[in-house]
Amino acid sequence: MLTAVVAGPAVAPSSAATGDIGYNDGSYAPLGGSPTGTKPESKLWFNDGSWWGILFSPAKNRYEIFKLDRTTGKWSDTGTAVDTRTSSRADVLWDAGSGHLYVASHYFKDAGHGATAPAITSGTGARLYRYTYANGAYTLDAGYPADINPVKTETLVIDKDATGTLWSTWTYGNKVYVNHTQGGNDASWSAPYVVPGSTTLDSDDISSLIHFGGSKIGVMWSDQVDKKVYFSVHADGAGDAAWSTSVVPTGWTADDHINLKADSAGRVYAAVKTSESKSANPLILLLVRGTDGVWKSYVYGTDHDSNTRPIVLLDEQHRMIHMYATGPQPPNTSGQSGGDIVEKTTSMDAVAFAPGAGTPVIRANGSPKMNDATSTKQNVNDATGIVIEANDHGLGNYWHSQESLGGGPPPPSLSAAFSGTPVTGTAPLGVQFTDTSTGGPTSWSWTFGDGGTSTLQSPSHTYAAAGTYTVGLTVSNGTTSDTTTKVGYVTAGPGGGTVGTVTLQPAADAYVQSGSPTKNYGTQTSLRLRAGSPLYKSYVTFDLSGVSGTVTSAKLRLFATDASPDGGRVFGVPAASWTESGITYDNAPALTEPALGSLGATTVGSWAQLDVTSAVHAGSRVSFGLSTASTNSAYYSSKEGANPPQLVVTTG
Repeated sequence: MLTAVVAGPAVAPSSAATGDIGYNDGSYAPLGGSPTGTKPESKLWFNDGSWWGILFSPAKNRYEIFKLDRTTGKWSDTGTAVDTRTSSRADVLWDAGSGHLYVASHYFKDAGHGATAPAITSGTGARLYRYTYANGAYTLDAGYPADINPVKTETLVIDKDATGTLWSTWTYGNKVYVNHTQGGNDASWSAPYVVPGSTTLDSDDISSLIHFGGSKIGVMWSDQVDKKVYFSVHADGAGDAAWSTSVVPTGWTADDHINLKADSAGRVYAAVKTSESKSANPLILLLVRGTDGVWKSYVYGTDHDSNTRPIVLLDEQHRMIHMYATGPQPPNTSGQSGGDIVEKTTSMDAVAFAPGAGTPVIRANGSPKMNDATSTKQNVNDATGIVIEANDHGLGNYWHSQESLGGGPPPPSLSAAFSGTPVTGTAPLGVQFTDTSTGGPTSWSWTFGDGGTSTLQSPSHTYAAAGTYTVGLTVSNGTTSDTTTKVGYVTAGPGGGTVGTVTLQPAADAYVQSGSPTKNYGTQTSLRLRAGSPLYKSYVTFDLSGVSGTVTSAKLRLFATDASPDGGRVFGVPAASWTESGITYDNAPALTEPALGSLGATTVGSWAQLDVTSAVHAGSRVSFGLSTASTNSAYYSSKEGANPPQLVVTTG
């Protein structure tokens, strides 16, 4: 758990209070309200190996560009000014292709339910600031800021389409508006117009937009009058009237919380809030629009969980969805006016969120006023990690959290993988092999190392003679193929047991993680260790039933697939206390001191090794649990991976 408190824009470093989570970035006084809001807007971005943000500088009484040192957790003011209007809020778009940073800053006005549209007055419209990045600095381009609209709004969101046109959306006077740049000039904006197909809204409703599928702009808005959520699509380069609007079938009443992301396949992800008030009904949803245009709805939290102001981030490299929201700070049961910033994660390929309010990632202990999480429009990966900014509007402080994603490159679309059980024992040894390949294979070709072969998806095979056998699997989907080989995967000992040195493969292994405490990860190709939130631990079991004699040496070996300064500590756990297909974070055996030892720093592509002789006995099963104190993840190949863990046992 992250418990550092580090000053940022305004104050000197202070000591961490007991129970605090995250980094205290200092006061934004005399600014009031919630400067990290509002719901669809992004205040952060990643560029040139660093995180950056639009934060308020009390010393200069204006918004400026800040840079984050992730080692110290401290924001530093770059001195580059943005908006001098203290009543403004901004949405940020970093366009790596052009080298431009776009900041859409609007005069903030929260209209609320049934309110009259704010009057149009001079100097209170939305403005676009454009910066060029070079040599580590952002420089405001000539001709900026440029006017986007003349009105005060609660939110305003921007994005850029494939033609290079910038788009913006907002609500005003109970209508959804958009406009865009024209003539290839980022400083020249067209006249705002109402999205065709939009209806008369409540003054509290908002809109957001996203570029997706490589060729489309999508606008989503809430309508609390007819209690529905709408999504309208515009093809890049089409005319202003060419919008296609439809209702998003959430199944629940709408509220004014929307945050959008899109993946590389063209799917749209929307974190939204409902207006439901019954305890068991969904309050926070993740809506996913498939490439076929069909929406699916997933429950993040119920009214009982009392989350609010959700945002969503996509990690396509690891196929994970990260959602953040405000949740209650215990013992409070409501997060609607603030609390902690909490996180839940789920697979992009099988969306399912764990029950409960979520895991806290930002907390000012004793001040349940944290709210309005914000981050980047960009999708995240190993290189970026995740940074979330929020604010404690009770004490008037900025706070942030940092998460290192770690890991290696994404797997190929077709990836051969398998497991076998048991992989050690006495001959004749029957092994059941299970295909765990991804990417939709349609044919399988097995080699068992003793001359035997099979074309079944998940065959069984009997090893008649004692020996150590290498198993291979090639899968194909008709157009491409992939092969995996596990050297020395199966060890069959003579009937009387083995004497000498033998290298055993795991009978079971799995990792668990606190972000999905009831989910099983027993078929993954990696083992992961990480401190913080979410926390990862791993477990591995070896079967020594085919080994006899006195164990004089036993070495646990793990193949590192990603470097880490802390490869983790190893603990003995009861072998019967977990199973590969049943272990979860909630039911995993505890790791009890003393540890058997530490694996030390790891290097990619090499074996980490620890002497575990004291815990290993011939003729029985032995199980180990691994954890780390580092937030820099340690990754190892699992038994489903290319280089399974090993237990090298010598008996005499």
